[in-house]
Amino acid sequence: MRSPVAALLLLALCAPTASQSPPQTASPSRVPICTAGESADCIDTVSCQANLGGSTYDLSALKKSGSEAPWQLTATDNYNYYMNICDQIAQQPSGCTYNSVQQFCNDGTGCAAYQTTADGAFCYAMGVDTSMTATFLDPAGARESEPESGLTLTWSARGLECDRFFNVRLICDPSESPGKPGSIQEVSDCQYQVQWASATGCNSALSWGWTFFILFDVALLLYCGGGYAYNVRKEGADMDGDITQGEAFNADAVPQWEYWTQLPDLVKDGETTSA
Repeated sequence: MRSPVAALLLLALCAPTASQSPPQTASPSRVPICTAGESADCIDTVSCQANLGGSTYDLSALKKSGSEAPWQLTATDNYNYYMNICDQIAQQPSGCTYNSVQQFCNDGTGCAAYQTTADGAFCYAMGVDTSMTATFLDPAGARESEPESGLTLTWSARGLECDRFFNVRLICDPSESPGKPGSIQEVSDCQYQVQWASATGCNSALSWGWTFFILFDVALLLYCGGGYAYNVRKEGADMDGDITQGEAFNADAVPQWEYWTQLPDLVKDGETTSA
């Protein structure tokens, strides 16, 4: 008579694979900064973490504060670009302190992104810090269900000539920690984009698959290792007297050793039955 474990194994082998797939959930299109008491699907600017649909992105390595200089971006035009993540720029670039700029920067203390002329004579607000939003790297494309591919951060700011929008595309690259922003491009009028390969663009939350495998490995280790140690140290010998304490390795001490040696034949029987 086959054991209940073997019966469950045969049932799992014969079950349709489609039923074993996890249910798909809708991904949030774009998430804002967290409000008081909020933690899901929003950006916590204090810890500098973005949470989207169960995925977590730790952006804290990109946050400049206090006396730290902001990120300066290289450009192919005659402008300089400065930015910060999760906070205002504390050290405002030359030319960015006058009122006609700061009136567009939230409470007047500073923006998260600026554009200045090469000589610093003119400055434009590019992103109010509180306007920060986040979404998956390609929300309208095939990668919407692949949060490990990256993250897109967006800021906006009003202006005298036009309203500006600034996008940072964080591309997941575990070897870049945190990496450096690439060249900025004006993809359309008053809309700017920069590519940034960085480990911060990688989903730091464990997926259900990794969680399952980790728990499975731990359970397997406890079952085999713990059972083996118990049989050797506590029992000293099995019903046939085959286990000897102090022996380097004894297969008879492995939990249910006889059953596991028969498992390949049970699997073959399952394949024959399902065919």
